[in-house]
Amino acid sequence: MKSSHPPHTTLYKPVFVARQAIYQEDQKLWGHELLFRSGNANSMSPDNDPEMATASVITDGLAISEVRRDPDHKVLINFPPRLLLQDGAFALPKDTCIIEILETIQPEPETINAIRRLKEAGYTLALDDFTGNPAFDVLIDIVDIVKVDVLELSPTQIICIGQKYAGRSKLLAEKVETDLVHSLTRSLGFTLFQGFYFSKPIMETGRTIPTGSIMHLRLINELNAPDCDLNSLSRLISQDPGLSYRLLKYINSAAYTFNARVESISAAVILMGCEPLRHWLMVVGLTNLISHDKAQDVLSCSVIRGRFLELACEAGLIGSTKPGSMFMLGLFSSLDVILNQSMEHIVPHLALNETIEKALCGQRNQARNWLDLTLAIETGDWATVTATLRGSKIKENQLASLHARATIWAREILVSS
Repeated sequence: MKSSHPPHTTLYKPVFVARQAIYQEDQKLWGHELLFRSGNANSMSPDNDPEMATASVITDGLAISEVRRDPDHKVLINFPPRLLLQDGAFALPKDTCIIEILETIQPEPETINAIRRLKEAGYTLALDDFTGNPAFDVLIDIVDIVKVDVLELSPTQIICIGQKYAGRSKLLAEKVETDLVHSLTRSLGFTLFQGFYFSKPIMETGRTIPTGSIMHLRLINELNAPDCDLNSLSRLISQDPGLSYRLLKYINSAAYTFNARVESISAAVILMGCEPLRHWLMVVGLTNLISHDKAQDVLSCSVIRGRFLELACEAGLIGSTKPGSMFMLGLFSSLDVILNQSMEHIVPHLALNETIEKALCGQRNQARNWLDLTLAIETGDWATVTATLRGSKIKENQLASLHARATIWAREILVSS
């Protein structure tokens, strides 16, 4: 694709996530636990903030991980105390994701109430790294799964836990490293198993786009309004290429099981609804604490392109293509630069209509011709503009006026984001 930006500019933020398989008694795959990683070393630095780690897994880890090819497989995600108390777990779909309550939590009234809210909402809950501490019995009576850290326990301790809790909750033996421990836990009524004996975590990497913190505040304010307007939300999200990309990728990922692909921001907003979207946006905000000043120029150009193509469509210059689709074409036209990946790799995650997908990948069609025309106007290549318009009734000054309107609109929108 023709672009005024250097091809090796890296405006993306790398994402690292590992997944470890969980098996049933018959050693059939039951699901995966998703684990935040600090980098390619497949480990988490002790300096990493646990809230940031979980936020990264929620907002981007689910989308880059191929964890649920089978709709019956579950996904476990760790939730540290603070994020649990902030109701961050409500950002996840309850039919596919299991909330894993970390062992660092304290079984205090506020915490128990937060866990009960999730339970009453229909979420499946797991207690992580349990070693037999009776102080957690109040939580065991609420959760569905108890993960027992067998590596930290002696055979006698494992037997005591099995005898005491097997009838109260589903027991999962984690950190299983030997056949002896596997056999022992099975005999005690454990029904789920995880550990190096079966498989080590598999690293997966991806990239995401930084989004504006002030834009998040505007969105959350809109979401918190008594008369939450989904159309207004769609417009706000559409002004941010990074947020739009992440939302479409997320809602078309393994986290959801819609029968058809979600092809627009407005459809994604309606399907998620105000409350899940509010929680998702709050979690996204935690992942954007690093400044990405270099991204502003590319993001600004993308928004201008999208608005220009939308205006041209509304003016009846682009045939039968919908204005919203043309806006998405312009908005996502620099994703290859932002993510430093090919459009062929990016486009399958976006679930756009076929015409827009082909245009983004450089295949010649009406939408692609208009995108190239937009790029020519953007760079002042009026010789190309004149040659492209030859034989049509469209005037150069008409396009220049639309582009000026798009530029003013984009600047007003982006001035605070």
